[in-house]
Amino acid sequence: PIPTSTSTSRSRSNNRGASEEDSNKQKQTGQTSHKNSSEREARVRELKNRALSIPSTGKTPATVRQRMVMQMVYDEITPYPDEAWVSQLGIIINREYHQVKNWFSNQRQKDARDSRQQSPSLAATKMRVRVSALDSCSAEAWTDAFFDEVVMIHNFRLLAKLSQDEA
Repeated sequence: PIPTSTSTSRSRSNNRGASEEDSNKQKQTGQTSHKNSSEREARVRELKNRALSIPSTGKTPATVRQRMVMQMVYDEITPYPDEAWVSQLGIIINREYHQVKNWFSNQRQKDARDSRQQSPSLAATKMRVRVSALDSCSAEAWTDAFFDEVVMIHNFRLLAKLSQDEA
């Protein structure tokens, strides 16, 4: 049966109403996500400035503890930390931002070189967050705050172990 003009106009207006509701929800969600992203960007800028203000140790190599913390992040969380995570890591282990960033870059190059020497035919693709890290929680749960907690706990455990070994 052919719908009457009134039912057609009603259904169109209902669809319009629904799409307006959806549009309003999207605008609100967009505003919320824009607000959250601008807050994160401001926090990242602050963290990066703090990490950049850490006095550079020049060519002094990282301590065993600093390397162990960075290696844990590299092996168990991600070989590609973003600006926020590099900054947080630098603050926690007291290394300048560029030193931490360069360590990760050098480590990725070293692993790529090693994997080419071991099996040149296999092209390894790396995930941004390691599968082992995703086993413990979802990708969405790996927030800046959660990353900060994980690294701080690992750093604290290493400090405790090193001081125990010295005693």
